[in-house]
Amino acid sequence: MEIRPYRPADRHRASAIDSSFLAESVAVLEVGRDSITWSAVPSVARQKSHELAEYLDDPEPPWSEGYVAEVAGRVVGFAALGFEVWNRRAVLWHMYVDRTSRGTGVARALLSVVVSRAREAGSRQVWLETQDSNVPAIAAYERLGFEIVGFDRSFYDNPPEAETAIFMSLDLET
Repeated sequence: MEIRPYRPADRHRASAIDSSFLAESVAVLEVGRDSITWSAVPSVARQKSHELAEYLDDPEPPWSEGYVAEVAGRVVGFAALGFEVWNRRAVLWHMYVDRTSRGTGVARALLSVVVSRAREAGSRQVWLETQDSNVPAIAAYERLGFEIVGFDRSFYDNPPEAETAIFMSLDLET
């Protein structure tokens, strides 16, 4: 597997990443005094997907660096990183691994590059947002060292079944 910077010429191959997953549960949060924990609770199953092409075609994306994971000439992963100078935060705007390549270390390899770049830039943390319906991502980010630091029930504009945004952070200063 090769991890390298995203180039505009990668757009078509990166857009072909199958980001779909079956959401069969939601993360139910428990807020404690010093932590937020979660557990997966079964829900009505629904197919979820994100269209990477619309993010790649954004004329003014919020991210400044993109990376692809390539295996045998096929793009199997994409990560996009941006920096907030005012609070020394690196933001993982996008992380997608093709459905057929999940569990093979693609996310870990992409995240390793993201964390290295964040450290090089002097960031104190890597921050991200995901949805309560993306239980596999929450679990994967936790395995990779992230912790839940907040949530927002009004973040998405899709009532009446609005999802809850879950914010996670990886501290780079410990």
